[in-house]
Amino acid sequence: MLKHPKMARQLREPIIEHLQQHPADILVTSNIGCAMHIKAGIEQAGLHTEVMHPITLLKRQLADHSLSHAS
Repeated sequence: MLKHPKMARQLREPIIEHLQQHPADILVTSNIGCAMHIKAGIEQAGLHTEVMHPITLLKRQLADHSLSHAS
């Protein structure tokens, strides 16, 4: 994204277009550079999709599961 911004935008555009047509609550990626670049595109498009690392999603799901089974 830093060395080849045009190529990075071309790679990001289909992702943003897909999210515009098929809104998602969460987009998961393990690459921090991709996450930052996609998040910027999501914000520019006015979308509300959260971008996170897969481990963050797993941690959240495990915490939610633990809370629902605590009683």
